[in-house]
Amino acid sequence: MSVLASITAPVPARIFLESHWPHAAFESHGDPRRLPAFFQQRVLQSAADLATVYLGRISIVRGQANSDSLELPSNTNPLSPLGMGLTVQFRDLRPYVPGTSELISAFAAELGIDERAVSLSAYASPPGDGFSLHYDPGEIFSIQLQGRKVFQHAPMREIRNPYGAPWGPGAAVFDDLCFQVGPRFPDPAQVTLNRTDMRPGSVLFLPRGTWHCTEASGEPSFSISIAVQPLSACTLLLSRLRTLLLQDADWRAPIYGAGGGASAEEAALRRSADLLARLAPIIAQIEPKDLVGCADSAYSTTSSVNAATRFLREPRANLCLEGIDAADGLAMVKIWHGTTQASGTISLRVKVAPAQIPVFEWLDRQAGAFDAGAVREAITGVSWPEIQKLLDLAVRGQLVRRLAFRTLKQPVPAHGG
Repeated sequence: MSVLASITAPVPARIFLESHWPHAAFESHGDPRRLPAFFQQRVLQSAADLATVYLGRISIVRGQANSDSLELPSNTNPLSPLGMGLTVQFRDLRPYVPGTSELISAFAAELGIDERAVSLSAYASPPGDGFSLHYDPGEIFSIQLQGRKVFQHAPMREIRNPYGAPWGPGAAVFDDLCFQVGPRFPDPAQVTLNRTDMRPGSVLFLPRGTWHCTEASGEPSFSISIAVQPLSACTLLLSRLRTLLLQDADWRAPIYGAGGGASAEEAALRRSADLLARLAPIIAQIEPKDLVGCADSAYSTTSSVNAATRFLREPRANLCLEGIDAADGLAMVKIWHGTTQASGTISLRVKVAPAQIPVFEWLDRQAGAFDAGAVREAITGVSWPEIQKLLDLAVRGQLVRRLAFRTLKQPVPAHGG
């Protein structure tokens, strides 16, 4: 059974995806043994068990009356604040709990999202404590593993698709929130909260921007939270646009003029107006597939190398070609970084066929950007599939860098400010 199907059972994953994901709350209850094997391992049965292996960051909540959290340094014993009656968040399980990366990869694939948008954390609360009312800017799957807990939740209507940090009444106001607030700040007093009683094996899905608060019942509560927070369209557009603007010397130049008198300010205004007039055709170079992250987008770092894929020789990298091993007839290739090989860091050590050595030698001679098609044209006797694999090796060894962005279309008129 798939990860998602195990979590939503007894409701089929197909029904969850069609009727709930990502806009409607969902809950399921049942035997904890139906959950993926990942959740059955001993280190995830209680906060005390997790504390035996967890060395990462933790956050604590100062009771239900305050939505602010306090982050404590790594290696802090999570059981100490828990023993003081505080709720503890184990912020990132990936480095410490076996199988976390594999679970995230499978889960993300089923939801059709980038696995970098998924994270796992754990929450532990003593009886009577939990989180005060707030909303999160991402989707949440809460999976109860020990004890009982009450979730109260309701949609937050004032801001659709909230962006930024979690927020609740009484919390500090951050700049990004100010940009999103309309006539008034979100007010949970205007909604009726639904109640979900969580017990071991319970799963609750909350869409982004859902008001929610928690309270452990008469025994300690321990749960795992799967947070899903893909990059927003706004973030993606700004990052793509930045790669184009930084290719234009006029956009890289500072804006001089502020505080320099009327004439300097006037010149700065003229230059700024010229830049803005040229902005629309630059933005038009960004395609829909660049925001979606399609494999054939220029911004994809995981798609197969094609003739147009661009690379740049890393100036700090050093290539070392050793002799052919008589035992297997292969040549050793090493890539290292530093002032000397003895004191440097080796980023790649691999054996290749002697006929493939000219590919690495050609890459080592490059001083500027080039595309994979140029490698194919320059090297004879090495097949295209072999060249693709060798370029991937060179990227992994940091001999070259893959340039995963669009080239700014020229000519763009250049005007000094």
